[in-house]
Amino acid sequence: MNKKKLLIFLPEQKKTSQRAITTEENRLLLSVSSDTRSKAIVYLFNATSCRPEAMADFKMKNLEFMPHGFTGIIFYAGTNHELQHFWHSESTDAINEYLDTRKQKGEEITPETYVFCKVNCIGDEAGRMSADGIGSVIEHLMKTSGISRVKQNEKMQSHHPFVCLN
Repeated sequence: MNKKKLLIFLPEQKKTSQRAITTEENRLLLSVSSDTRSKAIVYLFNATSCRPEAMADFKMKNLEFMPHGFTGIIFYAGTNHELQHFWHSESTDAINEYLDTRKQKGEEITPETYVFCKVNCIGDEAGRMSADGIGSVIEHLMKTSGISRVKQNEKMQSHHPFVCLN
């Protein structure tokens, strides 16, 4: 075996700069969430550990409601990176509550509707919430709740508040 060639596959440094948040911190995030959209985002991150980019492109047609409150979802639908995931009834309830709020405001939910949209941008694709917007909701909740994560490497910034790869 050529040790030199094998060593090129090892990472040079840690890939993340922040630790994952704890279960108690998740509860704290939910307690400071002021609207159904923020709660749904926290629950979805908690249940799936998906990246904000996956959440931004997530459409209603990628949801499959199942018995006993579980939901099947497909991230990166139609790509080579397509990933099927399932989440528990608490997350399903949070998403349903958020979607009901949007319906009460007059939005028509279709299979092509994005699950997460900007506030006050109802019914058009321009209202799709960006990955940066989703990340900023989480960062705002963390700041509001007083949660700070210890940085492991000052040069790197994490784009996903719930994942810590060690």
